[in-house]
Amino acid sequence: MNKRTVNLVAAALGGEGGGVFTNWLADVAEREGWHCQTTALAGVAQRTGATIYYLEFFPRTPNQEEVPVMSLLPAQGDIDIAVASEIAEAARMVQRGFVTGDRTTLITSDHRVFSIGEKQGLGDSTADAEHLREVAARYAKEFIHYDMLKLANDHGAVISAVLLGAVAGSGVLPFSVSSFQDVIRSSGKSVDVNLAAFEASAEQS
Repeated sequence: MNKRTVNLVAAALGGEGGGVFTNWLADVAEREGWHCQTTALAGVAQRTGATIYYLEFFPRTPNQEEVPVMSLLPAQGDIDIAVASEIAEAARMVQRGFVTGDRTTLITSDHRVFSIGEKQGLGDSTADAEHLREVAARYAKEFIHYDMLKLANDHGAVISAVLLGAVAGSGVLPFSVSSFQDVIRSSGKSVDVNLAAFEASAEQS
């Protein structure tokens, strides 16, 4: 029996469906017979700060004797899976100490959404996306990245469905892909679109 939680931290910008992504993961855990606790640390909408979502997973025992004590906040060096909707947010995960080479799988879209600070500069104040990718790869145990926004747009979906597909396809959580698909179906919202984006992303991870 696993004696510790599996810890996942995710960062998403306003309008990207971070809350939906988190709820999907919690529902998958429930279907798979696992405990799941979620916390959202609100950022500021419109790109002055991402919202951070933190989830802890723990398998249920048949007789329910083991009830885990779960944390409400992510801790440095204690993250198994880090998910970011944009490459600069992935680099901030590294900066915050949430990505460690002995433990963390980092999953991110590698497109850019420029921050307010980048837009305010008189010259070119944008961060180098290639450098951000190099930083992410250097510090993560495993680094999974591709243009998830393009994949979402190609299917007319929100990036949350693509992020979910990346998590499912990577195998970092011990849950079946069919459970992820069933949760999307049970939501009853944009099911065909979300499933198509999810499946395309799962195949690419």
